[in-house]
Amino acid sequence: MTICPWAYVRHHTETKLFGYIRTLFDAGIKITIGSDGPALMEENWVIDNLMLLKQQSNFTNAEILRLEKNAVEICWADEETKKSVMEEIDCFTVQ
Repeated sequence: MTICPWAYVRHHTETKLFGYIRTLFDAGIKITIGSDGPALMEENWVIDNLMLLKQQSNFTNAEILRLEKNAVEICWADEETKKSVMEEIDCFTVQ
């Protein structure tokens, strides 16, 4: 499941969205955070959506990394590319 939080904030269509995202994540549903910014020519890229989610749903840095790993795991890239991207994400993990 891919979610673009800014899309809901922008259109004021769902005020409980952030609680729902937190519930899905805590239940173990593999969610990812995307962006429809390029299509709408707006300045809300994936990083902006992740920051909004962190602020509104109290996601930790480790949980944000999990969301990004989810995206890699479900993408259509070959396994070698996925492994390379996962290694890059791991570079952000605080020891």
